[in-house]
Amino acid sequence: MKIMSKLNPIYTEITECNDCNKCIRECPVKSIKVKSGHAFIEPDLCILCGHCTRVCPRGAKKVRNDLDYVKSYLKENPNQRVIASVAPSYLSEYPGVTFEKLNTLFKKLGFYRAEETAIGAQIVSRYIDNNLLEGVTISSACPVTLSYIKKYRTELSKSILNVDSPLLAHCKELKSKEDCKIVFFGPCIGKKSEADNNPELLLSALTFKDLNKWTEDEEIILEDLEESFVPKRGTNGSFYPIEGGMIKSFKSKNDLRFSYSGIDSIVNSLDGISSHDKNLSGSFFELLACDGGCINGPGASCHSQTALKTIKVLEGASNKQENAKRDVSIVRDWRVDAITQLNFSEEEIRNVMRSVGKVKIEDEINCGACGYSTCREFALALLEGKAETNMCLNYLRKLSEQKANALIHTMPSGVIMVDNNLKIIESNSAFASLMGEDCSTIYKINEGLNGVSLDKILPQFRQFSQCLKSGANSESIIRVKDKIIKCIVYPVVDYLVVGGIFRDITETRSQREKIISKAQEVLTKNVSTVQQIAFLLGENAADSEVMLNSIIESFGKVDDDESSL
Repeated sequence: MKIMSKLNPIYTEITECNDCNKCIRECPVKSIKVKSGHAFIEPDLCILCGHCTRVCPRGAKKVRNDLDYVKSYLKENPNQRVIASVAPSYLSEYPGVTFEKLNTLFKKLGFYRAEETAIGAQIVSRYIDNNLLEGVTISSACPVTLSYIKKYRTELSKSILNVDSPLLAHCKELKSKEDCKIVFFGPCIGKKSEADNNPELLLSALTFKDLNKWTEDEEIILEDLEESFVPKRGTNGSFYPIEGGMIKSFKSKNDLRFSYSGIDSIVNSLDGISSHDKNLSGSFFELLACDGGCINGPGASCHSQTALKTIKVLEGASNKQENAKRDVSIVRDWRVDAITQLNFSEEEIRNVMRSVGKVKIEDEINCGACGYSTCREFALALLEGKAETNMCLNYLRKLSEQKANALIHTMPSGVIMVDNNLKIIESNSAFASLMGEDCSTIYKINEGLNGVSLDKILPQFRQFSQCLKSGANSESIIRVKDKIIKCIVYPVVDYLVVGGIFRDITETRSQREKIISKAQEVLTKNVSTVQQIAFLLGENAADSEVMLNSIIESFGKVDDDESSL
C-alpha cells in the first residue's frame, strides 16, 4: 500500500512565491515564516483555515494532493470496502443533484458506496440533547476552530465539547457495523488533519474540488447518472454546514446558544470569556471558521452566493426523513497543543525597531505592507525569526533614498530629476554650479532646487519634454553662458520622471580643438614637404633621362661606325 505523504496539508510552492506578504496579512494567527524572501507555513502554528490558499495572487499556497493516493489505494485494494463520507454541504456544491446520483458517481469511481457525514452530525446532536451541559461549551465540529482554541486559547480548551467531530462520529458508526475504509469528501482542508491524526478511522480527506477534477478526468456527467439506493440518510445533521445549523438541529431549546462564523468573528466572540463564567453557565457556542459556514470552505468550488447556498441546504435538509437511531461511543478528551509564546523585553523590541528605522513613535506608521498590523507586531516577528528586515517597505524606501541621495550628491557631474510637469524633484550642487552663480546661490539658500520649473534654469529644457513623451534616451551638447556641457537625458519612470546628467566638457573641447589645429598645421607642413620632395624628385628624374638618352645615342653612333667597316 502506498504511504501517504507527510507533507503539511497546506504548503508553499517556493518558485511561485513573489514575496508580496499577502498571506501574512491575511493569516489570522500569523503562522507564516519568511526566509530568503519566500513565505513558508509553520505547521505547528497553522490552524489550516486555508485562507492563504484563496488569497495568494500567484497560487503559491498549495493544498496537499491526496487524490492520487486515494486512486492508488482503490486500484491496489479492489476487495476492500471503501466508503465515501460526503459532507452535507454537497447540497450547495451540487444543487439539484440527489444523493442517490452521488452514490452512483462514487460507485463508478471505485467506492463501495457513499454515505452522508450528516449521519455522524445527528449522533453528536443527540448526545447534546441527552446530556446536561455545564459552564461554557464550545462545539467540536470544526477542526479549524478546535486547532485555534487548542493552540491560541488554551484556557478555553476544557470548554470544548468532549465528543468526536461529526466526521469521526460517522467513521466510528460505519466501522462498528462493517470492515471498511473511509474517505471524506467536503469543502474543508482542516479535515486533512483529522485524517492524519486518526488513520485508524479515516483513510484520507479530499475536497469537492478534488471530486470535481476526478469526475472531469473520468468524463462523467453527474446530472446524467442514474440514481442508486441509499439505505441511510442524514436528517437534521444536514443543517450543520450553515451558520446556526448545528443549533437548529438540537431538539432542546436554550437561550444561551450562540453561533458565529469566520475566524475574526470567533476571535471577537471569545474575547473576555472564561470556561467558568457564571453569566454564561449552560451556554453553547457553535463556531465555524469559514464565513457563512462550511458551505464557503476553501475546498468548495464557489465562495460567493452565501444566501442562495444556505437556502439550498435548508431545503435539502428539511426534506429528509428521520432514520433509526444507531449511536456509538463518541466521547473523547481533546489534548492541548499550546503554542509557546516567547517574551521579549521592551529594550529588545526597541532595538530591533531601530534596526528598521523606527527610532521615534512618529516613525511607526503601521502601514501593514509587511503583513503585520503594526510596526511593533513586525518587530516581534523579527525577534521570533518569522520575518526579515527587508519586508518593511518604508524602511527599504528610506534606505534606497539615502543611498541614491548619497550617490547623487557625491557625483562630480551635475544630476537632475524632473517630474512630468518639468518641476525639479532632485538635483545636486554640481548641477547648480554648472547653471551659474545665481542658480548655485538659490540651491544653497533653499538646500536644493525642488519645485523649481526647469525652464527657469535651463533654456534647453525641450530635450526633457521629448524624453517624457518618447521614453527614449538622448544626448546633446549645449552651451550655458561660457560653458560647453554634454547632456544625457534618460527616463527614470516612463512618462513620469526624467533624469539628466550634465558634464562640463569646455576644457576638453578646447583641448580637442587645439589638438585638431595642431594636427592640421602638421598636416599642412607635411603636404608641403612632400610636394617639395616630389618636385625635386621630378627634376632629378628629368636630368637623368637626358643623360641616359645622350649615352644611348653615343653608343648608337659607335655601333654604326663599326658596322661600316
